[in-house]
Amino acid sequence: QEIAEAGMPLPVINQLELSPFNTHSKVVEWCDTHGIAVSCAAWSRLSSADGPREQWDMLSQLAQRKGMTKAQVLVRWSLQKGY
Repeated sequence: QEIAEAGMPLPVINQLELSPFNTHSKVVEWCDTHGIAVSCAAWSRLSSADGPREQWDMLSQLAQRKGMTKAQVLVRWSLQKGY
């Protein structure tokens, strides 16, 4: 948004760290409105046990129910969001 306000050309793509725990929904919405593609950057150690404890437990349960790893669930989330 600061780039647009400065009158500079907008980027074609914005690479963000995105996850179900960190969606940056306002930034993603602004990019969508202005025709800027959003790319999902760096997943921090996809298969580790790091992450917000409450949500990570939920993610572990979902992965187990689906017969997937946590990493597979997170990659699937990203693909379904179009990142």
